[in-house]
Amino acid sequence: MQLMPNTARWINRKADLGLTTMNLHDPTTSITLGAAYLSYLKDKFNGQLPLAIAAYNAGPGRVRQWLPEDRNLPGDVWVDTILFDETRNYVRAVLSATMIYAWRESKERESNKSSQNTDNLLTLLTPVQASNPTTLSSVKPAATVVAERVAGN
Repeated sequence: MQLMPNTARWINRKADLGLTTMNLHDPTTSITLGAAYLSYLKDKFNGQLPLAIAAYNAGPGRVRQWLPEDRNLPGDVWVDTILFDETRNYVRAVLSATMIYAWRESKERESNKSSQNTDNLLTLLTPVQASNPTTLSSVKPAATVVAERVAGN
């Protein structure tokens, strides 16, 4: 997992990891710091995985700017409103891989006579909460929100 050096130092202190060297080229160090930072972001964004992944890539400040103002959006729709191509593609790739691994894991459990099923895969895409919710009468269709973001409105 990759981190900026300042972020690595910050999460080391914040999570009280006690790492004394910041060799970010060392896989064990990098994974420890990256996992702690992703966990922090997931908590910061109330367990909303698309937001945490986007924040890992573009920073939490940018993600806060990208939150829908007046209503909740489905997670997959919100991903399409991300303004940076790199971040949008990163979130899509991570969510896709997450869903594939979750599906494979559920299939392995199923073959081991477990009662698990794949219904919980969609919980990975919980709705993205609005920053300033308003009444339903002021809600724009999701396609309009995406078009406005792309147009820069």
